[in-house]
Amino acid sequence: MLQRFTTLVILSLSLAACQSSQPEAIAPPAEPDPAVSLESPIEPAPEAPVVEEPPAPEPTPPTATEPETPAKPEPTFSEAIRAEYAIQDLDRFTDSAKVGDSPVAMATVAFAAEVLEEGRYSEEVESDLGQERAVVLFTQNNLADGSVKDMRYRAEYAKLTEQWQLVWVGFQSRCWEGRGHQDWSKEFCS
Repeated sequence: MLQRFTTLVILSLSLAACQSSQPEAIAPPAEPDPAVSLESPIEPAPEAPVVEEPPAPEPTPPTATEPETPAKPEPTFSEAIRAEYAIQDLDRFTDSAKVGDSPVAMATVAFAAEVLEEGRYSEEVESDLGQERAVVLFTQNNLADGSVKDMRYRAEYAKLTEQWQLVWVGFQSRCWEGRGHQDWSKEFCS
């Protein structure tokens, strides 16, 4: 309290000295108020803690990664799509074609020709891979068969922890000219 009083008196005197046109001697501070005890200790004002600002983060160099794309929808396991295929029994496939790390690799094991066909035979693989489901279309073109020209298999996979499991397989065919349907169908060729 005494410190505040003394500071006010000094400020008043300094202000008065600045405003006068003639320099005056600064008078000593007035006598302290007898009501204020001089016995009370004067505590210095606490110093404000020094707050250091954290250093600004260094800019990160641009990376060569692809921009983040929104998650794509999972492939569809629909009864309407399945109805367009003849059902293939899963028991005919080996274990390596039923459970594995890659649906495309598993479909290749299941459907690729063991021996290369003669002529213009070819294979095509299309895949739609999601986080929890996958669909692989495996097509065999120009088969060396008297009736069936092309076969297409639809294999559906579900993710089990770290591996994929084959859950459904269907097939369609196209017939050689004069041996039946020329479009994809689950009907057999003649």
